[in-house]
Amino acid sequence: MDEEGYDKIISECTKEVDSEGRYMAEALLLRATFHLLTRNEVDAGVDLDRILNMQEANVKLRANALIKRGSLYNQTHERLLSRKHFNMAAEIDACNPDVYHHRGQREVRQAGDPHAIVGKALARPCPGFPPTPGDVHLNVLSGHRQEGLFCFSAAGRQRFHECPRQ
Repeated sequence: MDEEGYDKIISECTKEVDSEGRYMAEALLLRATFHLLTRNEVDAGVDLDRILNMQEANVKLRANALIKRGSLYNQTHERLLSRKHFNMAAEIDACNPDVYHHRGQREVRQAGDPHAIVGKALARPCPGFPPTPGDVHLNVLSGHRQEGLFCFSAAGRQRFHECPRQ
């Protein structure tokens, strides 16, 4: 990584994909991620769509692909498709904090106002769900210390002891 050998990672992933190996879905996701990092959105989209069409792919991988696809649509200003993909990710993996983090970023960008996310995009369906660092940043940015965002269960405080509290 320090040598920026991204092409090697992409080529190794391509070998796994071409051989339809055991880790094909993971290789597609990693390759898509590196395509995104190297500003190759077209190939990234193709790989993400392949994962989304793989019914046998792990739910976590499919949710991650939906999040990346939603973020890609957000970057290309296809807001409705972005929202659709984030919502699909939330449906299949409701306790995945990345869904809410990226959906919150989308809401902030769309509204142009950090206040837009408070109480909407950061709503958590799982009890004791800790905020992501991005949530904390957006909450501080908006000037809010929303009730519950910084509050954890005792187990959550123990596990995430470095997170801010009210």
